[in-house]
Amino acid sequence: MANSLKNKVGKILKIKESTSGNNAGVTGEFTEIFKLAKAYFLQETLAPLRKVKHKIVQAILAVMFLGIGFFLLLIAVLRVLQSETGSLFNGNESFAPYLITFFAGIMLAAGLGWYVLRNLRGKS
Repeated sequence: MANSLKNKVGKILKIKESTSGNNAGVTGEFTEIFKLAKAYFLQETLAPLRKVKHKIVQAILAVMFLGIGFFLLLIAVLRVLQSETGSLFNGNESFAPYLITFFAGIMLAAGLGWYVLRNLRGKS
């Protein structure tokens, strides 16, 4: 495909202005080169994306479902801390379950990030 593009550019450079003033040949050559470049661009960008489309969809779904699951897990931790600790977090300490849940979420996100980065480095 690259040779064909070189040949077309070579033809355009060799074309001399005709005596009749008709530049339809040059315009046609530019149109053909534009179509060729567009086809090459689509072949080199969209074709590889089509091959990995299923993997991309699976990754997006996995992230979405993991996010929902971790959110529900953190809500469960918060509710357990609020209801099952008795009078430990009453009064001035009522913010503590929220703080504990916040740090649990931070640790969960950091652990997941560490796991993903460790596995990506191993595959490179």
